Amino acid sequence: DRNELVVRSVLDEAMASRHQGSPNSTRAKLGTFYASCMDSTLAEKQGVAPIRPQLTSIAAIRTRDALVTQLGMLQKAGVTALFEFGPGADPKDADHYIAWVSQGGLGMPDRDYYTRTDPASDSLRKKYVAHVARTLALAGESPASADADAARVFALETELAKASMTRVALRDPHATYHKTSLAELERMAPAIQWPVYFRTVGLTAPVPFVNVAEPAFIERASTLVQTAPLDEWRAYLSYHLVSAAAPWLSSPFADESFAYTSLYSGAKQMLPRWKRCLRAADSHIGEALGKAYVEKTFSPQAKAAA
Repeated sequence: DRNELVVRSVLDEAMASRHQGSPNSTRAKLGTFYASCMDSTLAEKQGVAPIRPQLTSIAAIRTRDALVTQLGMLQKAGVTALFEFGPGADPKDADHYIAWVSQGGLGMPDRDYYTRTDPASDSLRKKYVAHVARTLALAGESPASADADAARVFALETELAKASMTRVALRDPHATYHKTSLAELERMAPAIQWPVYFRTVGLTAPVPFVNVAEPAFIERASTLVQTAPLDEWRAYLSYHLVSAAAPWLSSPFADESFAYTSLYSGAKQMLPRWKRCLRAADSHIGEALGKAYVEKTFSPQAKAAA
C-alpha cells in the first residue's frame, strides 16, 4: 500500500509536468498517459463516442477480406479477437524472437466454461450471454438486436472454444511449438489473407516464419472466417471492441464490465480510478514508470552507498 502511494506521487508529478519540455520525452509520455486515464470527466461526457468510428467500420463489413482487415485493425488497437498475435522468444532458438499465432478470442476466461455441462458452468454461460447483450445495448443497439447479437457472439465463441486446447494440454511446450513458413501458414489457414493481415497490424518487414502454437485452432479459425455468417462476425467484433474499451469508457460501461468480471475475481467493489490508472500505466508503459520511480526513490547517493 505504501509503495502504491509512492508510485501514485510519481505519476501525479509526471502528469503535472507533462507540458514542460519536449512532448516526446519519456516523462511527458508517462504524464500524458496517466492524465488521459484519469480524465473521468471527459470519459463521462463522451460515452461510447471514442469507439464509435470503429463500431461503424465493423458494421460496414460486407466481405471476408474486409473482415480480415478489420480483425487486424482491432488487434493493432489492442483488442484480442479470433486469435492472438505477437512477438515472443523462440523456444528452440535463444538468439531470436519469433511471431506467435495463438488461440484466443474468447469472452469467457477459458474454453472449459463453454464445454462443461455442470449447473455452475451453465449458469455462468447464461450470465455471460446476458452481459454481452447489456454491453451491446449500452453501445446503442436496441434490446432485441442486442439479445440476437449476444446469441451470435456466444455461438461463434463456442466454436472457437471447441477447437481450443485445454490448459492441461498447453503445459507441454512441444505441443505449442510449430515453426511454420508463410507458405505453410497460407495453406493451413487460407481464408485469412496473411500478407494483408500482417500489413494491417503494422508489420513492415517480411515474415519468414511464425510459430503456430495450436495449428488445429488456427485451421478452425480460418474455416469460420470463410463460413460463419458475417452478421455473427459483426456482432462478435463489436462486442470485443466494446468489452476491451469498457473499463475506460463512461460509468455504465465500466460498471457493467466490473459486474461481469467480478463473477470470476470475487471482487466486491471497483478499485479507485487512480489505482486502476496506476496499474494500467505499470502494465502498458512499465519501463517509463520504472525509470521515473527510480529517479524519485533511488538517489545517486543511495546508489553510491549501495
